[in-house]
Amino acid sequence: MRKLWWLLLAAPVVWYACTQASAEHQQEQVLHASGKMPGTIAIKQTPNISTILTPKGFQRTPLVGHSFGSWLRQLPLRNNNTVYLFNGKPKPYQWLHHAVLDIPIGKEDLLQCADAIMYCRAAYLYNSKTTQTLSFTDNNGKVYSCPSTSTQQQFQQFLRKVYSYCNSASLARQMRPIKYAQLQPGDVLLRGGFPGHGVLIVDMCQNAKGEKLYLLAQGFMPAQDIHVLKNLEDKSISPWYMLDTTASTIQTPQFLFYTSEAKRF
Repeated sequence: MRKLWWLLLAAPVVWYACTQASAEHQQEQVLHASGKMPGTIAIKQTPNISTILTPKGFQRTPLVGHSFGSWLRQLPLRNNNTVYLFNGKPKPYQWLHHAVLDIPIGKEDLLQCADAIMYCRAAYLYNSKTTQTLSFTDNNGKVYSCPSTSTQQQFQQFLRKVYSYCNSASLARQMRPIKYAQLQPGDVLLRGGFPGHGVLIVDMCQNAKGEKLYLLAQGFMPAQDIHVLKNLEDKSISPWYMLDTTASTIQTPQFLFYTSEAKRF
């Protein structure tokens, strides 16, 4: 029988979920700890995602160099494993995460769940200086673009608009659906809506039998540090999640996803 503990925890936070069009989230304002939004990330810093141990018998899956998945694997982790809100206060429920990404989120309530996904994608494209256009579309169909050759200031202005006017609903329409069995690092589990939520697959491993596991990272509401989630449903492999192709749902600590909600950029 499915455990029911998460219902008590999830009910209040899902009601107040990530993509609610709050007054703060509609305003075009953001200040990060440095006074600016982050533009570059020290991806060679350790510890990072790649230093999270895999379960016995599992090896990390090979990734194409300079791919989004390879970039995510190098995201730095903070030595202080506390998740802080945008206002500097510790987040409640500190036992839900395994690690915290060492990425500044700013001092305003803007970088929430879908924003965390869009930020990682945008930072990858910007820092990689690829020829792929950096763009997101809001719920009215307006496109916000930023060439990878843009200055730091232009990139920051682009992020302000994206955080202010795009959310899980618009991102879900922009991304393409994939089969759950095809999940790879860089894909997401995403439910667009009001409320909605999304988590990012940041790494994957497999064993000799072909069984695959993956790591999930999320932002949440109110704006808080992006963090790697624990697997409270199967602590024997936590923080990894089993890619069970026969499953219909994926239970994370604060949200229940359907396998049909797998998406790719």
